Amino acid sequence: MAKKMQNKKDDFDLGESYKDIVENSPDMIHSVDDKGFIVYANKKECKVLGYKRSEIIGKHLKDIYAPELYKEVEKGFKVLKKKGELHVSHGKMLKRNGDVIEVQIDSIAIYDKNHHFIRTRSIVHDVTEMSEISEQLMLKGRALDTVTSGIIITDAEQKDNPIIYSNDAFTEITGYTKEEVLGKNCRFLQGKHTNGDSAKLIGEAIKKGEPIKLQLYNYKKDGTSFWNDLTISPVKNDAGKVTHYVGILVDITDQIETLKQVTGSEARYKDIVENSPDMIHSVDAKGRILFVNRKSIEMLGYTEDELIGMDVFKLYAPELIKDVKKGFEKLKKEGAIYIPHGHVVTKTGEKIEVEIDSVAAYDQDGNFVRTRSILHDITGRRIAERALQDKVEQMEFMGRLNLKRHKKMKAMEKEIDLLQQKIRKLENNNS
Repeated sequence: MAKKMQNKKDDFDLGESYKDIVENSPDMIHSVDDKGFIVYANKKECKVLGYKRSEIIGKHLKDIYAPELYKEVEKGFKVLKKKGELHVSHGKMLKRNGDVIEVQIDSIAIYDKNHHFIRTRSIVHDVTEMSEISEQLMLKGRALDTVTSGIIITDAEQKDNPIIYSNDAFTEITGYTKEEVLGKNCRFLQGKHTNGDSAKLIGEAIKKGEPIKLQLYNYKKDGTSFWNDLTISPVKNDAGKVTHYVGILVDITDQIETLKQVTGSEARYKDIVENSPDMIHSVDAKGRILFVNRKSIEMLGYTEDELIGMDVFKLYAPELIKDVKKGFEKLKKEGAIYIPHGHVVTKTGEKIEVEIDSVAAYDQDGNFVRTRSILHDITGRRIAERALQDKVEQMEFMGRLNLKRHKKMKAMEKEIDLLQQKIRKLENNNS
């Protein structure tokens, strides 16, 4: 059978220039007769699948296609004979050693002068690496959908910086579905009472390719307003060009209201903060803790008696103490500080990553008397940010991979088109 197939192949003379294109193609190329037996395989296909050419000629497609792919191709064979071409977007091909590769297949039909089907000519693209990256992106996407912070990714290389990804938490916070926000600029969250200066700062940061963090008054799909603790970070490629922006949204409306009420009424302080989902404490002018809420006791592992009177700086990780002390002095003068991230240390020595919002309280003479601070646990968000960074980097890699492949395929496209015309003409004449 193999000899018969070899003779059939020898009848098929492409000419040296076209034969060289097929033989040295970066993709696998094979030709199959009307019974499904291989009559030709190029150098790349032999190398990838692990066969000598003499071994693969005469094999049936069942021998190199996984069962699911073979069923799809067998079913598509009728379409191929009638329409002259067939595209299989995804399937698995079998190597000689049993390994599996992911492939895409583009096939054309060859006819004789009476338009009777003779054989196929197929170009097989190995997409194993791209499939693995896609799977990783899907896994990371599912991981990002489990976090409570809203996350979006925008494409800085497209006009108006449109959204290309949003997670489930973004929908939960804003009411907008993924389908509703894809392709839009994030400004649709702004409304009547959004601070124009804040919006302007965002525009300037994006224009400069710089990160920015601020609190913005935004609006949900149903018209409800909310305070958005927004972080925007640029993502750059290897050349240092900004290609994407990552936005992280946190609804801090409850926190803002808590701070307002605490500042306005000391008598209601404990009632408001005791059931807060964040750690809240009050510290005197010397840095001694005056008050902690239940969440602080639960998260830090100390009793209330142990925390009251403690030097607050002992709760922070050593590398953060300098910044906190510096911020403490700034707080006394300016009335408020924000520390985007740092670590507090529990009684057992474990670290919790937090962001800190603090306001100062003064007596009637304007003298500083105490701070009131909210510590928000961002451990989950930071894990998500790192996962998100990996996701964006992989998107960048896939983009470069596709671009490289696109350029290579474009360079060959004209030659392949000419080759296919040559094939049809020669085989039709031979028939």
